[in-house]
Amino acid sequence: MKQRTFFILGLLIFLVACDSNKDQLPLEVAWGRDVGLKSGMLLSDPRYGVQVIEPSGRSKLFVEIGTAVQWLQENPQVKDVRVWVNDYQTHQWLEANKAHWTDGAQETPMGFGFRAFAIQPAESIRYEAVKKEILSGKNRAQEQQKKYLNKKS
Repeated sequence: MKQRTFFILGLLIFLVACDSNKDQLPLEVAWGRDVGLKSGMLLSDPRYGVQVIEPSGRSKLFVEIGTAVQWLQENPQVKDVRVWVNDYQTHQWLEANKAHWTDGAQETPMGFGFRAFAIQPAESIRYEAVKKEILSGKNRAQEQQKKYLNKKS
């Protein structure tokens, strides 16, 4: 009887938790403890964090926008998501498609080189251009990887 009660209680908590983020808002991140889905790295830098929120409210965490864009490309069955990124300066969450992006940064966690800003810097690009560059394979991370692999062969 106790096991059945705990099972039902656990199921109710699970159902309430799954139903509690229908607005697809970013969830609390445990910086230095949560792990990025694609990279397996700890989310340790709040300037670059990314959350992909599914319609169910479930959050997928990524260390930076490059790995999130790649994961979305590799998982076309995941639809109607909201992508949230951290503002580089304030660390506040903003929607990726509303952010102003810069490229060329050298110190991003996976080396993709993109930073998101709520306030438009002097030169910026839009989210669609960021995704296109990541998926083209012509971004900083992939160029560095090609150089490294060419040296080894």
